[in-house]
Amino acid sequence: MNFSVAKVVISGSFRRDLTSLRQQYRELIETNCQVLSPRSIEFDDESFVRSRGEQALNIRTIQDNHLASLHDADFVWLHCPEGYVGTSGAFEIGFAYAHGIPVYSATAPNDAMLSEYVTTCPSVYKAKQLALDRE
Repeated sequence: MNFSVAKVVISGSFRRDLTSLRQQYRELIETNCQVLSPRSIEFDDESFVRSRGEQALNIRTIQDNHLASLHDADFVWLHCPEGYVGTSGAFEIGFAYAHGIPVYSATAPNDAMLSEYVTTCPSVYKAKQLALDRE
């Protein structure tokens, strides 16, 4: 078992299949990953997903903070239930690609172009292994 710490950012649709998102978040923590962003997966009910500590921040600041974390990550875990990737997720996949950060997901994106930039993995543990093996 690999006990090295890997830095990860979770991206994708946070409004769909929150139960699965919570499970993936727990698995990342249990797999000795440091989740850089989001720091919490307890979200408010506004149109743009904000964690409880981000309610006073504007959308640009939240996204800029997420991208800064993504830039520092070893990999991105993409939450795309049933293959759905929204605008923010697509933006973040492109950002990761531009910075040489691999994107892994349990489910391939439905969009054929986006799926070319995402590696499908059976588990967060396997994603962590793949990311750390790149170094």
